[in-house]
Amino acid sequence: MLAFLTPLPAWWFGYVGYAASTAIAVIGLYIAFMLPIILRLRAGDKFERGAWHLGRHYKWIDWIAILWIVFICVVFMLPSYYLGVPWNTGFDWNYVNYTPLPVIGAFLLFGGWYVLSARKWFKGPIRQGTEEELARIEAEYEAPVAAPETA
Repeated sequence: MLAFLTPLPAWWFGYVGYAASTAIAVIGLYIAFMLPIILRLRAGDKFERGAWHLGRHYKWIDWIAILWIVFICVVFMLPSYYLGVPWNTGFDWNYVNYTPLPVIGAFLLFGGWYVLSARKWFKGPIRQGTEEELARIEAEYEAPVAAPETA
């Protein structure tokens, strides 16, 4: 919702701000891609496979994907410049990669909100309609449409 605010530091910090903004976006996307992988691992044999799947190899491939995502998220939080590392000579705050601040801040904010509040009252999506109504709607949309007659 407020993603448009992330490139604002680029006005003051130039490329460093742009690089941090891009890193924040990439980390967010990678985390979003990781969630279905984790859910697939948790589902195990209960998961209903589609036409395209990894077969029995999903377990080791999923773990490689998760480890890669964790690695790449750490890499994107590292300083981009020599001068942005606090213990190097010539250190300058204008070269510090501020990516960890919003990423970790958002994680703490939303994770903390869930742990302290939402897990007590959020029960998942509310199903609307009876089983018969849902079956009728599914049958209606799955029925093949007849081709129009031509004269």
